[in-house]
Amino acid sequence: MRNLLFISAIVALSATSCDMINTIDDVSIPVDYSASYDVTATSDSILLDKTFSLPSDPKVNAMKDKISDVKLDSIVLVVDNYVGESGNKLNGKLGYSEITSDTCKVFTNISNFELSNGSKLKLIIPKAEIENVQSILLQQNSIKINLKGKADLPATFTINAKFYISLKADALKK
Repeated sequence: MRNLLFISAIVALSATSCDMINTIDDVSIPVDYSASYDVTATSDSILLDKTFSLPSDPKVNAMKDKISDVKLDSIVLVVDNYVGESGNKLNGKLGYSEITSDTCKVFTNISNFELSNGSKLKLIIPKAEIENVQSILLQQNSIKINLKGKADLPATFTINAKFYISLKADALKK
């Protein structure tokens, strides 16, 4: 009976320690990616695409084959180099698609975002869209980001879409 208890304890400790080893070797990598869109609003329509590739970050490139999880923490829009009238606004959509697709899905709508140097807007993104983007980044390491909208005229500015992402990598994975 004692031997059975001893063997059970060893098996339980082994199973627990394997889980601990899997957790201990996980590395968290914060990634901040900025897609900059230079806008000259001389017509009322804006359509701009950027490609976001995780391996473009040197920290990520070294671990790209070991990434086990991608978490999109937030997206913030920031306006720089604004030249235009006070009170001008941007309305539109920020979207995404797989690199191989031209079909853009909408992250979120942008409504009455005031255009001035330093203006910031933290986007509220539905959970389903966050999960879709995380899945695409985990599977393909890249994604297309699309800004479509209208700005009050006339105006020129740079809008930076800043993506704050956390990656988890299995450091011991070969």
